Amino acid sequence: MKKYRIPLIILLIVVSIFGALAIYQKIFKQTPENILDKFKSIKCYSCDVEYLIINSRGEVKQKANLTSTNSGKEIVLNFEDGRSQVYKNNEIIISNKLTNEKFTVKNSFDKMYKLAFVENIRENILLNGENMKKSYTEGNNMGFMQVEYNLFDNNKELNKCKMFINSDSKTLTKLIIYDDANKERVVVTYSNFKVQKYI
Repeated sequence: MKKYRIPLIILLIVVSIFGALAIYQKIFKQTPENILDKFKSIKCYSCDVEYLIINSRGEVKQKANLTSTNSGKEIVLNFEDGRSQVYKNNEIIISNKLTNEKFTVKNSFDKMYKLAFVENIRENILLNGENMKKSYTEGNNMGFMQVEYNLFDNNKELNKCKMFINSDSKTLTKLIIYDDANKERVVVTYSNFKVQKYI
């Protein structure tokens, strides 16, 4: 029995080392490319969002639930105040439960809210290509990837974005939209982010 004890101990040590290396690779070897690739593969999701809109008159907060279904072909933004915006077939169906109003506008009508959608972020990242800036930071026992990219709508008030992705969940935590003077104009905070489907 003793002659089997030493090989068994060596085997356990080897297995432990490989296990520790695998855990280290998973936890500590997050690369910006891996995090961004996983984020870009999000297809269907839901989350709570808070839009903090900043202008010369002050600040306005708007809270909503954001849901993307049907592979991103239908996106619904339900605001706490009873408003609803459904993005579908290049149109936005806008309704209000309190006033019973309902009308449809072109997708181009919305210049701001849609910038917080994963689908829109993914498109802007592709348009920026190598021009976007990526960095990785850690704080409060969490890792975050920051991505800065430009917007191409010729809108001085909505000129560029900086987004923050949780490195563990690969989901959005915050999006900051700047004007052409580099002042914060919109801050979007995400919570309860749940991914239903990946590409």
